Amino acid sequence: MLAPTLRTVAKPREEKARPRTPYHAKFSGPFTFTEETLRDPARLALAAKVACVADERAGALFPTAFAAVLRARTRGGATLEHRVGSSRGGPGAL
Repeated sequence: MLAPTLRTVAKPREEKARPRTPYHAKFSGPFTFTEETLRDPARLALAAKVACVADERAGALFPTAFAAVLRARTRGGATLEHRVGSSRGGPGAL
């Protein structure tokens, strides 16, 4: 089952990695954008490497908070992680 918090920003993956419009990009976990960068090959290549997966601790906070975790694997094999308890636009920001 897909976590409720991922439905908006993660699926379908192919569309989220290559948003067609600025509006679609606003709801894309893998893609941060300006209109000029929507078709930038380097950014599209980076977005294609992003996978949105459920995090049990972040999911447990929903719907009270829209939490997130970013995990990045470096070329050297190290894993970096950053957690956000609630997004600026989420219910916890009020």
